Amino acid sequence: MPFPMKEDEPGMKSWLSLLIIVLLCSAIALGWVLGHHPNQALVGGVGEAERDFNGGRIASFASGEPLDGPITLDNITHPSLGPPLPSKLTFLTTLPPDAVLDFAAGLETEREVWRAKVRFQVTVETETSREVVYREVFRSFQQNRWHPRRVELTRWSGETVRLTLEVGPAYSKEPPLWADRVRAAWGHPMVSSSSPAGWFQATAAALLARVSGRPSERSRQAVGSGRPSILFILVDTLRADYLGSYGFDGDISPNLDRLAAESIRFENCSSQAPWTKPSVASLFTSLYPGVHGVTNHEGMFWGDWTPGMEAGKLPEQAVTLAELMQKGGYRTAAFIANPLLAPGYGFEQGFDSYEVYEVEDLSRILTDTAKRWMESKTTDKPFFAYLHFMNVHGPYMAPEADYLAVKDSPSLGADKQLSEKEYHAITDYLKRVPWAEAPEAKQLRTWRARYAAGVRAFDRSFLPFLEEISGSGLLDETLLVLTSDHGEELAEHGGWDHGHSLYEHQLRIPLLIRMPGGRGGGREVANVVSLVDLLPTLLAQAGINAPDGLQGRDISFLLDDEGVGDDSAASFSTATSDRPGLHSVRTRRHKLITDLDGGETFLFDFENDSGEQQNIAGREPGLAKRLRERLRHHLEKMASHGALAAEVAPISEEMSEQLRKLGYVK
Repeated sequence: MPFPMKEDEPGMKSWLSLLIIVLLCSAIALGWVLGHHPNQALVGGVGEAERDFNGGRIASFASGEPLDGPITLDNITHPSLGPPLPSKLTFLTTLPPDAVLDFAAGLETEREVWRAKVRFQVTVETETSREVVYREVFRSFQQNRWHPRRVELTRWSGETVRLTLEVGPAYSKEPPLWADRVRAAWGHPMVSSSSPAGWFQATAAALLARVSGRPSERSRQAVGSGRPSILFILVDTLRADYLGSYGFDGDISPNLDRLAAESIRFENCSSQAPWTKPSVASLFTSLYPGVHGVTNHEGMFWGDWTPGMEAGKLPEQAVTLAELMQKGGYRTAAFIANPLLAPGYGFEQGFDSYEVYEVEDLSRILTDTAKRWMESKTTDKPFFAYLHFMNVHGPYMAPEADYLAVKDSPSLGADKQLSEKEYHAITDYLKRVPWAEAPEAKQLRTWRARYAAGVRAFDRSFLPFLEEISGSGLLDETLLVLTSDHGEELAEHGGWDHGHSLYEHQLRIPLLIRMPGGRGGGREVANVVSLVDLLPTLLAQAGINAPDGLQGRDISFLLDDEGVGDDSAASFSTATSDRPGLHSVRTRRHKLITDLDGGETFLFDFENDSGEQQNIAGREPGLAKRLRERLRHHLEKMASHGALAAEVAPISEEMSEQLRKLGYVK
């Protein structure tokens, strides 16, 4: 059961307690049975493996070593496979029940090779099918350390399959010039049976604790200490109104809706910018974009990559949430799938571990790695973990089954045939998908449904992670935050994508806060809140004093069961891709968007116009003036605060290629 039980009748509790004891005994027996499936160490079977080295080269510093043997990276030694680059090793194996492949990927070098980009890939082949089950690109900043990974092979349990481990250069078929300076290593690759008994026992114990009214020892310690671990989930490009808990009518997010039912749900949360870098910078620092300065939209007007390209970075002068958590006694880690936040651009400040993944990763790499890190017991410190997902971000490539499940949803709105002009106005990178050439791509609802399919696919893929941390008891001792950095326009105002306007479809984001033990779950808060508010709030929940100069406010009072407190707050946003003078101020009922450079002003009344289609600035000049005054006062406060000293970092050719896939480089 992925989420905590609701209170039930006493008789039902007794019955469930007895049932759970039976389940615990069954779990022990199941663990004994599963223990009789021996692990298969692929290093030991390399002599019988098929080899396709395809002209690959062994690293010069390892030329005298065998294909298999111990490899040490960052003081950790694994029995390893160190094949040439490129190469394929294929093992014929019969998979056990609940099969998984565990390994540690690594790039060994004598010195850092800046241009090295190596693709690791695992393929499963049967008599009737061939499927890539894992693909990940490792880059120069990830060299000389191990990266533990787990790949689920349950679908083929009991079958005899051809399991291929492949390494090669990420973006070419020929061996690159640096191939003899890098050794790609598979550390301790092992096929085994993942035991559901451990999960079964943990889940049953958690259920027994809830039924009996006695929290687990781990939960008692967490609640008693007053310092919960913090799990921060950010789903890039997720609009609030494309979740069932925020009103979407359709089969889109049942699992996140269940999480919302156990969380405090904020109805009116806004981002400070409509694209990732300035938005996450505001989240990490509790500073508005005009102060932290990360507002340049690199690549928006550039062509091919050229040496010397630079991008703005989060300055060293900034004090981040991770730094404050680290200094406050938390261990910190980030697991990120957006290359805009790659190391070197300042966002890694304060993280003990900072992992950035390739956009096209094909497995639960991010959640599996994060879960192992969170559950590691190298210290008694609570943790702060930041997970940043890209499943919803364009181009919209969710599985067809998810598209079919949502394509008739009423919340997608009325359909219309797109004219040639309207179709060509769709951002180029969004059309880099096979379905964009089909006749239905000229229908508006197709595009909205393809976006919605990405939300559904994330919801579905996120469920196992929620189940696992719930079953182990980790969820109940953790404060969980789920939100986004910005939304997405789907032609509501004639545009597409994000970053170019300050309408609600780009700024209104979900915010779910699940307290330890699910305390206060199910409440809805209508107060206006912002991403800049989360840093001071999380510090307060962690018992860490907030430094001076934060521009967000501590909204802990909204997490209490009592009252809603002050409801007069406003949210301020700016930093569009190409209109630096564009600003917005949003209250619970109204929103003003104004261009300080061009003078254009829009005023909307959400009570009568939730879609921001009717500009009432001319009819309500007094209200427009009051909101402009509020914006002016906000800008004066920012100016008195002073902006951080601007810093830049180079954009590598590799980074340029990643940004192109996401539409940031044309």
